[in-house]
Amino acid sequence: MRGDVSTYYLAVNRNKRSLVLDLKDDSDAALARELAARADVVIENFKPGGLDRYGLGHEAVRSTNPRVVYASISAFGSQADPPCRATT
Repeated sequence: MRGDVSTYYLAVNRNKRSLVLDLKDDSDAALARELAARADVVIENFKPGGLDRYGLGHEAVRSTNPRVVYASISAFGSQADPPCRATT
């Protein structure tokens, strides 16, 4: 342990960086698209089609970055029919 953080956590998270973006903000959404255009991997957890409105859906990202690995990890499944409903 180092302080209140385990050695394991420090080892597996070494050299990782994080960034917080508000996709409803146009400049933040533009930055997210720029990052996706040069990323090796994009992982998202929105309901199906949730990122399309920001230009960050699978097809949009793939059109600017054909080699990207795009992973959708959604609690709502991958089918839009029947309609996905977020729980409250």
